[in-house]
Amino acid sequence: MKAGNAKSVMIVEKDPASRALLNKILKSLDCYVVGESSGGQDALDLYEKRNPDIVLLDIQQPGKQGLEILKEIIKQNPSQIVIILTAESDQDTVLSCVAAGAKGYVLKSDSANAIQDRIKKFIP
Repeated sequence: MKAGNAKSVMIVEKDPASRALLNKILKSLDCYVVGESSGGQDALDLYEKRNPDIVLLDIQQPGKQGLEILKEIIKQNPSQIVIILTAESDQDTVLSCVAAGAKGYVLKSDSANAIQDRIKKFIP
């Protein structure tokens, strides 16, 4: 249940340590995690069940790739806020994600404070 202006967030990230860090960052931003997935079809099923305000999506996924997941989420909800998580700042990948509907991206190699600041910019 939402409290005040808290935003619901779904995390799609294959690395458990990264998910734990994101949980901590999101809590500090008055967000709450409504679901976590390591990717693939599970991410899409969870998205449909939880209907989050924001999706943090690791672009490098096992099975169904992050760009495919992104396109399917945006097809279901064109106004969905999806923030791409990426280990590399490959401009072509980032531009492909933005063209497909992502609102922006976060580099996983950044410091926790930098990640927090970047995510904060996308929270309505």
